[in-house]
Amino acid sequence: RQVLEGIASRGLVPRQYWTLTRSDDLEDEDIELFARARFSIGIGLETGSLQMQATMQKGNHPERYLQGFHRLAELSQRHGLTWATNVIVGHPGETPETARETVEFLRELFLRPKELRGWLSVDPFRLYPGSQVHEQMATWSKDHGSVFYQPRWWESWYDGPFRAEHLDASSSFSFADRVGWMGEHYPPLLEEIEKRFKGSGRPIDAMYRNAMAEQGANVSPARLKGVLEKGAKLPQDADLAIRVPIGLHLKDPWVRQREQAVRQLLDRGVLRSAELTEALLQEAPER
Repeated sequence: RQVLEGIASRGLVPRQYWTLTRSDDLEDEDIELFARARFSIGIGLETGSLQMQATMQKGNHPERYLQGFHRLAELSQRHGLTWATNVIVGHPGETPETARETVEFLRELFLRPKELRGWLSVDPFRLYPGSQVHEQMATWSKDHGSVFYQPRWWESWYDGPFRAEHLDASSSFSFADRVGWMGEHYPPLLEEIEKRFKGSGRPIDAMYRNAMAEQGANVSPARLKGVLEKGAKLPQDADLAIRVPIGLHLKDPWVRQREQAVRQLLDRGVLRSAELTEALLQEAPER
């Protein structure tokens, strides 16, 4: 609070400050100070389900944490504070019931007021090495029926962003279920949020609107169709780990052309072995 008061009182007014915090720690005074100091805040909601809050270990008091978001939405409107939050769809342990609870929570949070200072980003769960889920994959599979199709995806240069999210959250919420759920429930919600977003009335609002448009594109039918197609093709290649240093000579146009050609062959499912892929990547590119 002393830092925020110091920034505001000294007239330090850049386009925007940005920081991350928690919903259950904020009081009226904090929201007012953030707004006066030209801050925007980001808070990781992750899920609107009390069950998944516990599963994801978001804190000891899930009810208080979720209630804090409603208080934040009200106070931010009063003081003119722009904020953002995100949800993770398909975290291991997710079920259709918990996914529905999250959507219902978000509708209440974002669609009840006529104007919004906040906006939402939506992401699939991604498996990262060293994370709690990664270190306990066997437990998640045993307890929830989670299936990790690409458990060491970072060992392959090819399509890492997709491989990181390629998993079944539970025995009742598969990879295809997750993709379909995002495509069915989130586009209309994001569209309504964009319509109601008021922002701060300053040029910085354009950045938030661009972010919202990007979120809409991520759950568009065309984008999700491509994700499903990859999911249908990739399971049989789950153990393909191509340990080749890619991109070490990006200034060489021949190398770029070679790597693009190999990437396209992998995309089309033509290359089916690590040995053949490595051989092509070792070949003189001008040939």
